[in-house]
Amino acid sequence: TAEVARKGRKVDNAWFIGFAPVENPRIAVCVFIETGGHGGEAAAPIARKIIAAHLGVKVDEVQVGRADD
Repeated sequence: TAEVARKGRKVDNAWFIGFAPVENPRIAVCVFIETGGHGGEAAAPIARKIIAAHLGVKVDEVQVGRADD
């Protein structure tokens, strides 16, 4: 789920799922951080590093985008 209860209050889990490259994907990743907050802030940067390492490029060479519907 997106939230878990900790000491009587709800805390967000951080999720991010992505793939690369957009054309002819070679890697898919899912990063989950329990009680990590928001996916874009906590999980996405980790996924970006994993993708960069797999593709053999620098992190700043991994372009961020959205898949078309």
